[in-house]
Amino acid sequence: MTNAQNYKQRAGIALALEKIVGPLIVKEIVDHLLNECETPLRAAICGEGMCTLKARSLAKVIDTGVTMAKGKWKPVLYQQYNVQIRDWSLDSMTYRATGRNQLLNTMQNVSQLLTQKGFKVDFTWEVVNEYTQFQNESAPETIWGTAYETKRTITIYKATREAYPELELPKSGYQIHKQFDTKAWMQVRPAINIRWGLPSEEKIQALADKFLFEITASDDEKALVTASNLDSNDRMLRIAHTRDDNESLFDASQK
Repeated sequence: MTNAQNYKQRAGIALALEKIVGPLIVKEIVDHLLNECETPLRAAICGEGMCTLKARSLAKVIDTGVTMAKGKWKPVLYQQYNVQIRDWSLDSMTYRATGRNQLLNTMQNVSQLLTQKGFKVDFTWEVVNEYTQFQNESAPETIWGTAYETKRTITIYKATREAYPELELPKSGYQIHKQFDTKAWMQVRPAINIRWGLPSEEKIQALADKFLFEITASDDEKALVTASNLDSNDRMLRIAHTRDDNESLFDASQK
């Protein structure tokens, strides 16, 4: 391998590793949401089938996921591939030409990973400010952080809605001439709704009956039920063995 090929290979490794930073951040965000974040667990413990993380909570969850990913995976990548990935931040800028935004990309991927785990996810969007035709004001930058409510907005364009259809980003209520359509911007503030649902009323009632019996029945009553269940299971096993024996005799008679 020539020197040039060696450097080309090392550059390829570095670029490939940079591409997995995003998925690693998403993984840590979802792990934190399901295992450490209090909001979903508290909602489930209170008997609710969903929870909502508003912009402040969502910003904290994303920030925690970024920090966890950097702390956990940065040394792993360096140890295994001898590459130091320095940038673990999420670029908040929205590119007007493509509509792409790393924060929205992360939210969409978090939604997809939660969906794979059986949840249903959707977003709600508060429109904070938006472009009106012939307005001279330039598009504001996305300001995203955990400090203040006013600093948790994302700037989007028409191309952004097309780039992230799953997020169902809001459309402007203004009639914008097509000449200004692509430059029309909107500042939005997100909230994420995570749904896991509830058992059927029949299953809930069955559990209620079971729990009531467990905490109110005497030891003798519990022993009687246990013995009855064992006898029932034993009966079922005898029936199964008898059926197998009969089938064996029938097969033998056919030969």
